[in-house]
Order: sequence, then C-alpha cells, then structure tokens
Amino acid sequence: MTKKFSVSNCAKLFVDFDGVLVDSNRFKEDAIHQSIKEVAGNTILAKEAIDYFNEYAGISRKVKLRKYFKMGDVDLIMQSYGKKCREFFVNSKSTSGSIDFLKRVKAIKPSIKVYILSGGEKEEIRSFILKNKMDSYFNELLCSEESKSYHLKRSKANRDDIFIGDSKSDLSVALSHPLKFIYVDGFVSDHSSPTKDQFDAINITVKNLSELEPII
Repeated sequence: MTKKFSVSNCAKLFVDFDGVLVDSNRFKEDAIHQSIKEVAGNTILAKEAIDYFNEYAGISRKVKLRKYFKMGDVDLIMQSYGKKCREFFVNSKSTSGSIDFLKRVKAIKPSIKVYILSGGEKEEIRSFILKNKMDSYFNELLCSEESKSYHLKRSKANRDDIFIGDSKSDLSVALSHPLKFIYVDGFVSDHSSPTKDQFDAINITVKNLSELEPII
C-alpha cells in the first residue's frame, strides 16, 4: 500500500543508510560479533559490547567500541569489521524502490536537498552509492565523522524537514531536533528497533521506500 507524504514545506530530506537504502542490519550484527570476538575472545565484556553495539545502530562504531575497549583494540576491531563491511557492500544492491523513490522526490521538488544521514563510515557509503549509480541524488553524505545531531544542527534542519530511518536512535534524534520521522521497518533489527512507547511519535511507517509517494 502506497503512503503519501508532503514535501511542499520540506527543504531537506535526510535518509538513513543501513536498513533503509541497503538491507545490511543482519549482516552487520553478525560481522561485529565476529570482529569483537576475534580481538576480545568469548568474554562477558565482548558479549556486553556486542549487545550495546547492535542495540544502538546508527551511532558511530568508534564511539560505541570506545565505551568498552582501549584504542588499540578498538583499531583492531574496526579494521576487521571495516574489511567485512567493504566486502559485503561490493556485492550489495539498493533496497527495493530506493532509486525510483529518489527520482520521484527530485522530480516533484527539484529544489529539495537530500542527504544520507548515517552512523556508518563515509567511504563505505560513498563506494556503495557510486557502484549503484545513486550519487546524483544526494547533496551530501553526513556520516560518522560527527553525530547525527551535530549534522542536523549544522545543516539547519527544521521541523518541516523529514528524516527516514529504521532504528530507535534515528527516532530519538528526530524527536530531539525535532524533525518529522518516517519509519522503514522492512529490514529492521529487533535489537535496535524503536520501543513501544516511541511508536506514537512516528509519522508514517512503510516496509521500504517503494511504498512512499512524495506529493506537493
């Protein structure tokens, strides 16, 4: 079922990467599980770090890892995890309807600025969108070099702008800014999905971007 949403007052559209533009949540959960255990072993600390990492999808991997490990181990985990992610994205395609959705948004409102807003690594995301010929639809990639909140403040996003995301951390950022929030649940992780008490704050829920119809 197609759901319409108005972009008439929206100057900026922010789109999450993992779980919205690419079906990668399950892979990333498995990959960080492997990478942390390669370095930290099968320890209680490793399990706690894995659970925290996956619960707070959408936040920079370095920020999450530094909560549990010293920098030397953080670097080793990130090297292993980054290698796994790069190999995964080489063979991955965009989610159903993503490119057509971006085309429709740009066609109906050429002046709108569209950003990827992600806690992922910029070069991994850039490589993916170039390979999938999606780069022309985005004005900028706002990634893990800063927090999502910082990116929103710097870009002067306002309450008429829209964030499309898939996690409770995405929704929390949207609510605190505030922005309108569209929830994509077709590729969501049980570890990081919004809590029941957050659902009332969601403006629209869709399985994937093919279910969204932008209107003026």
